[in-house]
Amino acid sequence: MAAFQAPGADIPLFLLTSQVGGLGLTLTAADRVIILDPSWNPASDNQSVDRAYRIGQARDVVVYRLITCGSVEEKIYRRQVFKAGLSRTGTEEGVQFRRAAPAAAAAERSAKRGSARACFCTAP
Repeated sequence: MAAFQAPGADIPLFLLTSQVGGLGLTLTAADRVIILDPSWNPASDNQSVDRAYRIGQARDVVVYRLITCGSVEEKIYRRQVFKAGLSRTGTEEGVQFRRAAPAAAAAERSAKRGSARACFCTAP
């Protein structure tokens, strides 16, 4: 990693898994982040991107997500976007509040009618 970060280094690529979170890595020499295998936890992917956006980054950083249409990766990415929306809905100006969102109330009404149970049942 030190050779990649060195000024004037001739190393064009540095591969990392998104599961190295918590190690405090800073990759300010990187200006491209490519996410090949998204995580179910959106915070994990966000940490992967943030490694290149750390203090000391002098260049613009471009993030690529390689997703095939109709794949598990697409489903994971859609869930990540949904979770991020819920997170923004649940926090207002960085402060958490407890007001029920209209979508949550509708989901609760649906669950009471038994439609949620149908999602987990398999047809014979």
